[in-house]
Amino acid sequence: MMTDRETMNRGSGEPTSRRGRRPRRHAGEGVEDGFNVVGVILGGLGILALALALIAAGYGYAGWATVAGIACVVLIVSGIAVIYAEWRRRRTQEGPDSEERQGH
Repeated sequence: MMTDRETMNRGSGEPTSRRGRRPRRHAGEGVEDGFNVVGVILGGLGILALALALIAAGYGYAGWATVAGIACVVLIVSGIAVIYAEWRRRRTQEGPDSEERQGH
């Protein structure tokens, strides 16, 4: 059922908001688009590198602990940068959405 804020997209029969973009229909749809996957994978690899650094440091391998620590920092920072860049790109493309953060 369409609300008074939505209109029908010309020709496709799909509801869109006032700004002309399709609203999210169900929870998790933002994850399905796949834009943030690279950043999430880089963050996961950074956490894995952190675990490897701690294990190497625990066993006394200072060289490997240093390498894994540097890899950890680089992977986590690059993952955050990729997610932020995607958020910023999408924000400039769609414009600021004041209705998005108003709650129920």
